[in-house]
Amino acid sequence: MRFENQVALVTGAAHGMGRVHAARLTGEGASVVLTDVDIDVAQKAADELPRAIAVRADVTSQPDCDAAVQAAVDAFGKLDILINNAGGGLLHPGPFEEVSEEQWQLVHSVNLSGQWRFAKAAVPAMRANGRGKIVNIGSTIIFDGLPVGLLPYSAAKGGVIAFTRSLAREVGGDNITVNCVSPGGVGGDVSIKPYTPEEWEEMRLRRMQRQTMKTRRVSADDVAAAVAFFASAESDLITGQHLAVDGGSFYY
Repeated sequence: MRFENQVALVTGAAHGMGRVHAARLTGEGASVVLTDVDIDVAQKAADELPRAIAVRADVTSQPDCDAAVQAAVDAFGKLDILINNAGGGLLHPGPFEEVSEEQWQLVHSVNLSGQWRFAKAAVPAMRANGRGKIVNIGSTIIFDGLPVGLLPYSAAKGGVIAFTRSLAREVGGDNITVNCVSPGGVGGDVSIKPYTPEEWEEMRLRRMQRQTMKTRRVSADDVAAAVAFFASAESDLITGQHLAVDGGSFYY
C-alpha cells in the first residue's frame, strides 16, 4: 500500500496503459482521477476501481487541464501524483513531407504540450501540498526512429525527455520529482491507434526481435511497475531521469 492516503491523476486513462496505471495506483491504496476525452469509457474504468473518479479533459486545452486538477483537489483534498500518459501517433505512418502544419501541431500539442499543460496545472497544487511526483510517458521510438513514418510523434516524444529534465531542475526545490518512463512495443487498444492491427503486430514483432530478453513481450503491467516506482517514496531522491522499459533493446 505504497500510495495509501495519496491522490493521483492519470491522463489518457480510458484505454490502454493509462487504464493500467490507474488500476496499479488504486491497487496500492491511492485515490485516482482518470482523465480522458472519451469520458464514457473513462467513467466505466473508474466505476471498476475503488476510490476513483473520471473527469473529461482534453490535454490540448489548458482550461480542461486546470479543471481536472481542481476536480482532484475538490474530490480528495489534494494532489500528490501526476501521470502524464495521454498521447499517441495520431497519424497513419507516411512520408514526413506529406504531414501538414495542422497535423504536426496536433501531434505535438497532444504528446508534448499536453504534458506541459498538465504540469502547469498540477505543480501549484503540489507546492501547496509540500511534495509531488510527476511521471511523464515517453517512447523508445525516439532512439532509432522506428517505425518509419511517425516523425512528428518521434520528435514530440524526444521533447518529453528534455521537458522532463528541465522541469525536474525547476521544481526540485519544491520537493517535486519529475521522471520519464519510455515503453518499448507495448500493446493496447488497436482501435485507437493510427495503424492497422497487422501493421501494429509487425512493429511489435520487430521490436521483440531486438530485445535482449526473449521470454515475452513488454506489457503494460511492466511499464506500470516502473511508473509506480517513480510515483512512490522509494524514488524520493531520483529526479530528471529517463527509464526505458523495453526488454533490453538497447536502442542507445
